[in-house]
Amino acid sequence: MLDDPPPDKRQRTSSSSIDENSSILRSTIWYDDGSIVLQAECTQFRVHRTLLCQNSTIFTDMFSIPQPSPDETLVEGCALVHLSDSAEEVETILRALYFHTVDDQLPISIVEIYLRLGSKYDIRCSMDKAVHSLTSGCPTSLEERDTISISRKFKAPTPTMIDVLNIAREYSIQTVLPFAYFVCTCYLEDFALGMAREDGSLAELNNDALGICIIGRRRIHEALRLHSFSWLMKDTKISTHCAHEATCSGHKNNVIKRSFRSSTDLVRVALEKWKSSVIHCPLCTPCLMEAKRLHRAGREKMWELLPSFFGLPPWDELKNLK
Repeated sequence: MLDDPPPDKRQRTSSSSIDENSSILRSTIWYDDGSIVLQAECTQFRVHRTLLCQNSTIFTDMFSIPQPSPDETLVEGCALVHLSDSAEEVETILRALYFHTVDDQLPISIVEIYLRLGSKYDIRCSMDKAVHSLTSGCPTSLEERDTISISRKFKAPTPTMIDVLNIAREYSIQTVLPFAYFVCTCYLEDFALGMAREDGSLAELNNDALGICIIGRRRIHEALRLHSFSWLMKDTKISTHCAHEATCSGHKNNVIKRSFRSSTDLVRVALEKWKSSVIHCPLCTPCLMEAKRLHRAGREKMWELLPSFFGLPPWDELKNLK
């Protein structure tokens, strides 16, 4: 085995990398002591049968068939196995097996390959890496949500947000869904017609996901009135110890008019702490303290209810990779 990972380029095209058949390319993942050659498209990979079998029940079953047969094609004495996947996908999954790295935030394209080929060949380690990457950016508790670094708090819409939701839906990564739905709901207008990725392709929500986000936004807006912003909806004084009832009432009404004009903007601050929300209400000290207390309790309730806004089971019932 190699001591260090090979360079990032996918395949070498020098004459030494080309098999007797000039159309076949030898991958940089080529071990002289390898016992099996995999071919995807026009690229071959010489790897270790034991490593594949240790990580994949599908490869174990595949290799249990007696081989080589008399008429079987050999490459440098190794049996040749053709795969229907792309060369890029196969190289990506082989790198995951040979070069163990821990990365909380894998590129979404790599996550998708890990899940697609991991599911196809039952490679649990690649699926676990993909799930870890997705879940590290989609918290399952309010405490986790508050500790996510600023760069990962989704301050602006990106196509990755759409991809995360689509992948979580496709592969039943349920613990990712509540927060992924919530983020897409916050930017529903931006995502309604899709968003271009860097390669020019379009990330889109399908009709089912779009419908769930629309319903979820309405539910969040209604729940905010009952919980985080319940102090605004009170017909009476916010605090029984209010020092300036008329003044506080006027400020409260101004916040209602300003904050509830746009359901989208209000949804974006549904999980924010008081200090980082759109709230600016110069209340008297007793009313301000009571408003903050009600907002804090309401925020915790909003997080508890988050899965239900999107038709999902409670947090403690959500599972991954059924």
